[in-house]
Amino acid sequence: MRTSLNEISLLDAYLHNELMGEEKLLLEARLIIEEQLKDHLFWQRQSYRFVRDYGRQNLREQLQIVEEEFLGDPRNETIIQRIKSYFKKRRFR
Repeated sequence: MRTSLNEISLLDAYLHNELMGEEKLLLEARLIIEEQLKDHLFWQRQSYRFVRDYGRQNLREQLQIVEEEFLGDPRNETIIQRIKSYFKKRRFR
């Protein structure tokens, strides 16, 4: 059976802690009773995780490219040395 847009919206609000009071209690009761709704919540949560993880991986790749370009450009040597000097003077834990 296809998940309705209303159900997706409701589960979205639940996952983002936007439901309050009776509406939240009602959904949590339905999640206990309705196995299919519980499955839909699981897969919606998984979908959000996949999207978040993809975004993180994509950002890492972009930052890696910027880092390689920045560190590989001899014109940036002065700023690179200043950054290294800054971190040598301070002890971070």
